[in-house]
Amino acid sequence: MAKLFVLSGGPCSGKTSLIKFLESKGFPVLHETARKLVQMGIIKQEEFKSKERRDYIQRIIFEEQLKAEESVSNLPFVFLDRSLVDGIAYYWVLGLEPPSFMFEILSKKRYDSVFILDQLQEFEIDEIRHEDPEQAKEVHRLLKKAYNLLGYEIIEVPVMPLTERARFILKKVELL
Repeated sequence: MAKLFVLSGGPCSGKTSLIKFLESKGFPVLHETARKLVQMGIIKQEEFKSKERRDYIQRIIFEEQLKAEESVSNLPFVFLDRSLVDGIAYYWVLGLEPPSFMFEILSKKRYDSVFILDQLQEFEIDEIRHEDPEQAKEVHRLLKKAYNLLGYEIIEVPVMPLTERARFILKKVELL
């Protein structure tokens, strides 16, 4: 069973850059599921802004993330750009209650380490990131709330150069 190391945090916290960096150094990674689904055309960018479509979108992301995490169970470890827990926070962002089946699945699943990256000063909007800086802070807060609710000890990763962030995380998971 693979050890799963989660990299999470609000929009513009450097998760995707860090995942790409770790991948370039030969570490196994899972890229952000929502981003992949948009790039594949399964989810449309504008759907992320629709409260009416959010439940549908989050269910698709959850299912695909679950499949992706199960697909790497034969590896010794893997770094994740977000996890199933993140979906809980995205329900809360829109004032929606996550479905009970998600909590049931998450109650039987554990991640080995959860890193929450502090948000960077630079802020960009892209294909799935539509939040403004204030909304991004709220997402960040709700992500911490979701992981705490599910009993995770969060390791906060401060803002620092990319290589130092990677070194910080690798030391915490004892791969350096």
